Amino acid sequence: VKVAGKTMRPAERLAIRLTSSSAYMAGLLVSLCVFEKRVAVLACLYLAFVDTAAAFGGRFASLYLGSNLNKKMGLSLQFKPSIHVERSEKSIGGFAAAFVTAVLIYYHMANDPKLWQLAVSGVIGGVAEAFTIDGVDDDLSLPLLAGAMLTMFKPFLGLQ
Repeated sequence: VKVAGKTMRPAERLAIRLTSSSAYMAGLLVSLCVFEKRVAVLACLYLAFVDTAAAFGGRFASLYLGSNLNKKMGLSLQFKPSIHVERSEKSIGGFAAAFVTAVLIYYHMANDPKLWQLAVSGVIGGVAEAFTIDGVDDDLSLPLLAGAMLTMFKPFLGLQ
């Protein structure tokens, strides 16, 4: 904290909370230990690229299309399973960027994927990124949710 405190989020500077990099490493480690190899690799790639793309996509959309794009479209991407402890805004632009990035990752990882398989992989990436569990860093939840969904749809996605 003394060295990199200025680059950290305010909540990460608190002594009682781990940094996002701790959650990131935990997400990678658990994914690699729990899921089958191809699913684990996809989940880790989704963490590395989908989360980043969603952040940029959300900022880009709010910058060029207005910060209240969700309200204009009448849509909300609040996949909250529990009581709201902390408000997290997920945007349509972020979901779209996550979807496209997940599709590109799956396209390069799969053997001759069909169009519907690409669409399913994109939805998995977008939903895993948009889903927020209160009190859990998305760097931990994203690869675990993506890995679980990829495992559920493994037969349909041709990940044998």
